[in-house]
Amino acid sequence: MISLPASPAAFSKATWEEILPFYNDLLDAELDLDNVDGWLASWSELENLFVEAREIAYFAYTCDTTDVTREEDNLRFQTELEPNAAEQRVRLSEKLIALGYSGSPALSVGRSDASLN
Repeated sequence: MISLPASPAAFSKATWEEILPFYNDLLDAELDLDNVDGWLASWSELENLFVEAREIAYFAYTCDTTDVTREEDNLRFQTELEPNAAEQRVRLSEKLIALGYSGSPALSVGRSDASLN
C-alpha cells in the first residue's frame, strides 16, 4: 500500500523529519473496509522496521556505553523518534476506529465473540 524501506538500516540514522512521511502516507491513504487489511499490513511493516532499528541502536549502545555515537543514536530513538512515533500511532488508531473497523478474522483466531466485549 505504501512504499517502505527494505530494511531497518534506513532508519538507523534517520531524523524524525525523514520518518514522518511514512506515517503521513498511511494517514493520507484512502481507507475502507475493502483495503483495511493491506493498510494494516503496511502499518505493521512500518512498525517492524522502526522498532527493529530502535532495538539495534539500543543493543549497540548497551554493548559499549562509552561510545558517544552509539549513545547519541540510542538517545535519538528514545527521546525524539519514539515519542513522535507514539503520537502517530494514536492518529493511525483514530483513523482505524473512525472507519468502524472491528477486527480481521485473522486477528481474532481462537477468540469467541464474547471475549471481544
